[in-house]
Amino acid sequence: MCLWVLPCRRVVGGVYVKLITLYLPEPYIKALDSLVEERYYPNRAEAIRVAVRDLLTVEVWRRKANG
Repeated sequence: MCLWVLPCRRVVGGVYVKLITLYLPEPYIKALDSLVEERYYPNRAEAIRVAVRDLLTVEVWRRKANG
């Protein structure tokens, strides 16, 4: 559900993105924070976007390519 005062989607890196909310185990959050602190990623959101993209590459798009 989108609130009128908040954008429902925005552009990041030239692509429209939507806000989602999720629950993660505390160890995952600590690991994400470590990656951000070590400057592997600029923030948690970018680290999660990369992880989801990589998962989709392996699990969905490659399966479609192989039939």
